[in-house]
Amino acid sequence: MNDTTRDREVLYPWSEDLEVAVLGSAFYGDGKADRVASLSDDLFYASAHQEVLLAVRALRSAGRSVDLMVLYEHFERLGRLEQVGGYEALSRMGDVATSALNADDYIERLARLCQIRKLTELDAEKRRRILDGDDPEVVLGWLEQQVIEIRDVGGRIADDFVDFGEAAEEVYRTAKALHDGDEDAQALALTGLPTVDKDRGGVFGGEFIVLGAETGHGKTAFALGLAIRNARRGVGSLIFSAEMKPEENARRYIAGQSGIPEGRLRSGRLRDVDWEPFFSAITESEGLPIHFFDGPVTLASIRSKAAYAKSRFGIRLIIVDYIQLVRVAARFDSREQVVNHIGRSLKNLAADLDVTIIGLSQLNDDPTKRKGRKPMMGDTRESKALEHHANAVWFVWRKKKDTPEEEVFLRRPKDRVGGSKPDLPLAWHARDATYVELDEDDQW
Repeated sequence: MNDTTRDREVLYPWSEDLEVAVLGSAFYGDGKADRVASLSDDLFYASAHQEVLLAVRALRSAGRSVDLMVLYEHFERLGRLEQVGGYEALSRMGDVATSALNADDYIERLARLCQIRKLTELDAEKRRRILDGDDPEVVLGWLEQQVIEIRDVGGRIADDFVDFGEAAEEVYRTAKALHDGDEDAQALALTGLPTVDKDRGGVFGGEFIVLGAETGHGKTAFALGLAIRNARRGVGSLIFSAEMKPEENARRYIAGQSGIPEGRLRSGRLRDVDWEPFFSAITESEGLPIHFFDGPVTLASIRSKAAYAKSRFGIRLIIVDYIQLVRVAARFDSREQVVNHIGRSLKNLAADLDVTIIGLSQLNDDPTKRKGRKPMMGDTRESKALEHHANAVWFVWRKKKDTPEEEVFLRRPKDRVGGSKPDLPLAWHARDATYVELDEDDQW
């Protein structure tokens, strides 16, 4: 073996035995054949094996079982028998009976080899783009997408099929666990609004919720209050804010807890009587499992930091403040496409990490033209498609623009859990500097 061949086998590893074993498992029942037919072409390095995979797919699509003679006749009819190694190669697949028992393990190992090959190709293409003088932001956006696709190679080979009976059993197990008080089966987080939590049982992993409001109408305060109330239950949060620095969010909370006006905290004009409640609020806040990302809020940073925070801190809730300020590296033809891409990516991230993501959104000017300024579906700024990606769409609606304490409602025009609901009256809770359900401001 010369050095060039050896280097290529290191950079582009593959296993003929594994590929043959996986393809051979298709001979052991329609279920195994369907499993093989669902695999991605790029799991197989040998072109002959990719042809066999295509043949298995074609046969199963036609409702035919797969065995040695059926495959032999298939390739002989197409005049491709020699290209796949002839009868001897097909026969070898039929000899690996143990592959029927070990197919899932073999497929996992093929996926790892495929990822190594793709990473090698990615490195070569990255170098080419840099040497060609491509803009670094464009290269980073392309790399970001490629890495996600390579990581998904492992996910694509998992057995993603669940029959209705299995799903029904899971419904039973979850309902019984909730009835028995099993904490692990509880919602990932609660909103702290009794009516909302009663209607939908809280918020759950994989959910993407859009929370919109006019500028200055309290969407950030609402979201921060939700994080704080859950932190007191031990539910960790990660907050990405492109609008407010971490200390600004903390100052708002400490002002409410201590009773010291936020302006005095900002200017440092504290009176002697302020120090005790000030230190008390600081001490109480130190134990809250709320984490802020203090860096540029890009789609790439949200993905990477959220995954890290889930692993390190066990966070269950992510707040993005706000969606229209998230930066993306990829180029799009319009802002509507950008915001649509961000919404779809956040929805996918919530599912991938099994967390709840609440994305704050600005609104367009339409509510200001309506009597009562009531926000409606389609009012999210720059992309109506954002609402289509969401499991739920909520609006903080203040009837009087300059009065935070009066006539404030939570509108819920879309919710995949229970459908839309009537407007919910809210009250301003000064101590937590957020909104709570009217007449329930003592709950927390």
